[in-house]
Amino acid sequence: MRFRPFRTVRISRTMCTVAVGTAMIACGDSSTSSGTHPLVDDRLVAFVSDSGTVCCGESSIFVMHADGSHTTRLTSGDFADGSPAWSPDGSTIAFSTNRSPAGIWAVNADGSNVRPLITAPDFLQPGEPAWSPDGRSIAFSAAVRDSLNDFIGVIDIADADGSHARQLMTEARDIESPAWSPDGTRMLFVAAPDGITSHIYVVNIDGTLQRQLSNQIDREPQWSPDGHQIAFTNVDTADFQTSSRIEVMREDGSNRRVLTNGDLSRKPAWSPDARQIAYEEFTSDPGTGVPLTRRRIFRMNVDGSDQHPMTPESARPQLSPSQAPAWKPTP
Repeated sequence: MRFRPFRTVRISRTMCTVAVGTAMIACGDSSTSSGTHPLVDDRLVAFVSDSGTVCCGESSIFVMHADGSHTTRLTSGDFADGSPAWSPDGSTIAFSTNRSPAGIWAVNADGSNVRPLITAPDFLQPGEPAWSPDGRSIAFSAAVRDSLNDFIGVIDIADADGSHARQLMTEARDIESPAWSPDGTRMLFVAAPDGITSHIYVVNIDGTLQRQLSNQIDREPQWSPDGHQIAFTNVDTADFQTSSRIEVMREDGSNRRVLTNGDLSRKPAWSPDARQIAYEEFTSDPGTGVPLTRRRIFRMNVDGSDQHPMTPESARPQLSPSQAPAWKPTP
């Protein structure tokens, strides 16, 4: 079985009818005691939501304060926008989309100047943008055709304007989830050598000294801001359909620790001060016990304590998921 890269945004247009609603979501920090005036945490977190739609398939990029307040919609339209990634200076958010041309687009942090950046037909299914720490380059996942005319995943690195792209490792195939080290010298990625079981690897930016860091089914790695730890998603099966949890390990793959124990926790994102981790949390439907029906963004301390939601639970479980958190790297 060939390993299929996991995509947050599929490059396809839905035929759903969209009713564009309000651009604001009523969010609050549940850790604040009732009757007390909350202290505003004005650090910014970008995320993805389909709030304002009446059908499945469309989603937009939002920004909120880290306490869940002051939520603002940055992108709109009948599109599937996802995988937000802040530029190091906090001025721009790159994101995956099925707009035309499909691929990676960018938007200013105030919601202005939505424009294409790395798109088809120059690349097949470009997505998962990741800025280099100096802001000069963007890594992204893409696809190429193999000798059997099947799609396989690769990672490319381009200049910040999308030009001069090169493949990170020409001999590597079926890889995804690029994540730069804080010093810009190494890249984390996910690969499945057997075509089924995905592991986390690290490689130098010049493609040398590739090393395997995990031997379980692990995905979505993210470096801590100091480069000493890696947060990631550990799953029980290769398709995310049973259970998953957020874990951390040292940069050499040692000292794995489980942080969450929900139905399905995934997509970890470090806060700029490395003291907290935001993540997606799926909870089971109370009536059926089936997961994948209620999705919210949570945050916790790096030791797994104080887990609480940043976005509200939807009254309509099949709609308004909040996902793919990304902390703004600058104050």
